[in-house]
Amino acid sequence: MNDGTDSQLLRTYAESHSEAAFAELVRRHVDFVYSAALRMVCDSHLAEDVTQGVFVAFAKNAAQLTNRRVLSGWLHRTAQNIAAQTVRTIERRRAREQEAVAMNELLSDEPETVWEHIAPQLDEALCELNEGDRDALLLRYFERKSAREMAQTLGTTEDAAQKRVSRAVERLREFFAKRGITVGASGLVVIISTNAVQAAPVGLAATISSAALVGVATAGGTLTILKLMTATKLKLGVVSVVIITVVFVALLLRREGDDSTGQNNSAGPRTSENAPGSDVTRRSGDRVRGGLSRSESGAAPAATAQAIVASKLARFGKSRRDLVDALARRHGVEVPDAVKLFFDAVESGNWDDIEARLKVIHGGDSSAGHAAGRPPGVERLWPAIIDAYGAAEQVHLWPAQKLLEYGNSILESLRPGMVYVGGTDNGRWIPELLNDTSDGERHIVVTQNGLADGGYLDWLSLLYNDRMATLTSEDSHRFFQEYVAGAQKRLQHDQEFPDEPKQVRPGEDIQVTDGHVQVSGMVGVMAINEKLLQALLEKNPDLSFAVQESDPMKGTYADAIPLGPLMELRAQNDQNTFTAERATQSLDYWRATAQNVLADPEASGSTTALKAYSHDATSAANLLAAHNYTAEAEQAYRLSSQLWLGNPAPVGGLAAILARAGRADEARQMLDDFARNYPDQRFDIETFRGSIGWTVPSVKPSP
Repeated sequence: MNDGTDSQLLRTYAESHSEAAFAELVRRHVDFVYSAALRMVCDSHLAEDVTQGVFVAFAKNAAQLTNRRVLSGWLHRTAQNIAAQTVRTIERRRAREQEAVAMNELLSDEPETVWEHIAPQLDEALCELNEGDRDALLLRYFERKSAREMAQTLGTTEDAAQKRVSRAVERLREFFAKRGITVGASGLVVIISTNAVQAAPVGLAATISSAALVGVATAGGTLTILKLMTATKLKLGVVSVVIITVVFVALLLRREGDDSTGQNNSAGPRTSENAPGSDVTRRSGDRVRGGLSRSESGAAPAATAQAIVASKLARFGKSRRDLVDALARRHGVEVPDAVKLFFDAVESGNWDDIEARLKVIHGGDSSAGHAAGRPPGVERLWPAIIDAYGAAEQVHLWPAQKLLEYGNSILESLRPGMVYVGGTDNGRWIPELLNDTSDGERHIVVTQNGLADGGYLDWLSLLYNDRMATLTSEDSHRFFQEYVAGAQKRLQHDQEFPDEPKQVRPGEDIQVTDGHVQVSGMVGVMAINEKLLQALLEKNPDLSFAVQESDPMKGTYADAIPLGPLMELRAQNDQNTFTAERATQSLDYWRATAQNVLADPEASGSTTALKAYSHDATSAANLLAAHNYTAEAEQAYRLSSQLWLGNPAPVGGLAAILARAGRADEARQMLDDFARNYPDQRFDIETFRGSIGWTVPSVKPSP
């Protein structure tokens, strides 16, 4: 019975009057209802009475509520109605206009005092939200649902559900601001998450279950009014008031339930979901329960991870603002006002504002690779701008605690003085955010994907010229030309000798237009990046490098070894080799990581986190496979697929291993099954299929 959803339990109770089903529903929601009632009536005993009244009404209206996706919204509204009727002397509106409170965004000084100002008006503010936004907010911060759980309950996408939450938070912030309570969106989330739900008195759930069921029992039922009076131990006068109140509001609630059924059935993405005001930390640590990484803190409450991340982003934004000024002086340009406003947004932590400000200075395109619409002077400042944006985007995408854990797992694997080379967006900007706001050693952090960009190389020179020999624009141009020349030769070979094995690599897009060779596709980009990274290593023979790949750079595998979630480049020598023991340790690392991630509701509820860990596990498997640790590689690929079922990379890697081991039919079936289950990934699967050296003729893939 405990495993059923709210809807299933409510339907069971409505159809069969199952006391077990009703008791489970009460157990799940009693803390929420009691906390709301306590805020409304400011008296624990009256709050118990109101809570009981809510569940009596709930039992009476069960049949009309079975189609509701979210019960907490109905329960909250009922609690307010009953509280208003039961305790007329409690003033619903608090005159707070004269009590303006100076508090900062993170409410770091006196959060208890701030909560004292917010609590008396919170329920009134919640009731001013539209039902869809209120339901989303209650699920996220009161019921502590993950983003995935919230979206599933609401019957919409994670992004749409998050936008509802962000809009609701902004409306609450505006509500309190009008009453003299100045608090930022992220600070409001911190306060609500920490204080809004308190444990109801011990035994209240059991008492209510019995009492509410008695309230709706028929004359032929086994329960009696005498049992009600005995079980609840409430004074007759108070019971009478509560019951009369329930009767008074029952008709209103019934009509409200009927009116809202259609709305809930049609829940889904709406055109108004892009309303401004979402906070950059709206998905950051909303449900953090555990302690922080040892690099940050010991055990800490849920709000702490979010506060740490928000503080780090503000500091990071300030440091990039300073570097924008340095770039402006370096190149003799002015910093446009639009750029200044962008950094204001980053430091304040408002994600929608950050995104909107970036589009203004980037010609309406938030992609890092399109410069045509940038205002004059911005091009020279772009590396610092996109650095700040990239870090803010990761803060926006990740739960705060998971972001800290992911970034610290990378930084803590680095030895002193080691250079870190990030690949994916999360692999680049999360460690950079934590590294540059750390009180400990600050590693050199570069990205392999920017080494072909002259502006990025100038940026590295500004940051690290005294610590590392950087590449030049001439280096970048030379390696690009070398790659294009090689690509042209491969294309020419394939055209002249069509019956010989193809030299153009799978996924490599080479075209000749008006005598000019054009190369596109990720394969070509990564080939150039790999050459540039190797050149950077050659320029710095005394430095150690660890890398998190964006895409496989197989040319670096020969002398690489695993290093926690990373791989250390140029690591092997006579005293340091890639042994079977290292292979086992690498597999053990990823086995433990996958187990921890999948067992953590917050991590497993974040698609962003799952994709990141799956990607990194695939990189580890690629390295194991390249060194012929086939059994360990196979298990690592399977772990990667467990972390993210929709990742084609581990499927392609595992298929290659199976094909080399004489299990070609199994490999083909695996590729066919994945392409059928994930048709949007068919191109990648066919690329993997083309790269595998099949020992027997390939059959036509299944449609």
